[in-house]
Amino acid sequence: MPSHAIMVLGMHRSGTSALAGALHHAGATAGDDLMGEGPNNRKGYFESEAVLAHMEGLLQACGSFWHDWRALDLAQASKAELRTLRRGLHTHLEAQFAQAPVFTIKDPRICRAYPFWVRVLETFGATRTAVITVRHPAEVAASLATRNGMSLDKALMVWLRHVLDAELATRGQSRVFLTYDQVIADLPGVLGRIYAALPADAAGVMAPAAFAAEGFVDETLRHNRVSAAEAAAVEAVAPWFLAAWQAMQAYAEAGLSEGREAELDAARIGFEAASAPFAAQFAASEWLIGGLRQQLSRIGDTAEAARQLTPASPRQANALRTRGKARRPEQGQP
Repeated sequence: MPSHAIMVLGMHRSGTSALAGALHHAGATAGDDLMGEGPNNRKGYFESEAVLAHMEGLLQACGSFWHDWRALDLAQASKAELRTLRRGLHTHLEAQFAQAPVFTIKDPRICRAYPFWVRVLETFGATRTAVITVRHPAEVAASLATRNGMSLDKALMVWLRHVLDAELATRGQSRVFLTYDQVIADLPGVLGRIYAALPADAAGVMAPAAFAAEGFVDETLRHNRVSAAEAAAVEAVAPWFLAAWQAMQAYAEAGLSEGREAELDAARIGFEAASAPFAAQFAASEWLIGGLRQQLSRIGDTAEAARQLTPASPRQANALRTRGKARRPEQGQP
């Protein structure tokens, strides 16, 4: 059966979960092995557990991690590692979407690895449309500070890496640009634009089911807003952030997918030139910090296990018994 993949691309905290969920409900299934909802995505992530595991495996094989602002170098992984990851994803696609005329794949990590996915999808026999969602970098940075404690400068660089790589890797291919605000404010219009970019048979499957997505996305999903002054302060950090945001915002608002390549290329060249001298040191520091966190976690687990095994002193045991009696409900109480 011919199949078509809608590849939802975008930086973390940019509305990709909301969009993927809407597409799932509108007939482009995201599969049934999805991550559950969480405090940061109360309606769910609409992200496959298997895809996430394989993408984490790919990043690790390439010496990278999800919050890396460096370009992903697939040459760092061995051919055997890449082959194993491709086979695993092919198996996942066969299990989940062999009978699906149109389906949704979403993981922000794919922004940095789209060429890898192109080969996976071609082997599976699926055509593709990339849907790239962009959100103002100041709002993304605020959201990452809340969720991950990420610093402003790092969040901005991670944002820039994701949006620039997603844009470059999808040039000359079927793609749609959307802003986070459009997804929240005008879901029917957003779905209509996506349908228009799909092959006729895929769009025909989805259009009758569009009503099922109504009400899935609303303003309550927005957790972080920034003032005009805060946005301007972020845009002034370096010219690349404003250039990338304005170019992709223009694509989204005009319904275009090309025409601003020169601005985006200039932003990429400037970013790469300025960040290259620090890239190796950054990666080494991140790996060191990650290792220390793992050690602290193991120490904490060991300490907790030791505490559980240590017999309570008579005084502590008596205090626990007294506390337990005080908390015991009277007969008949719920």
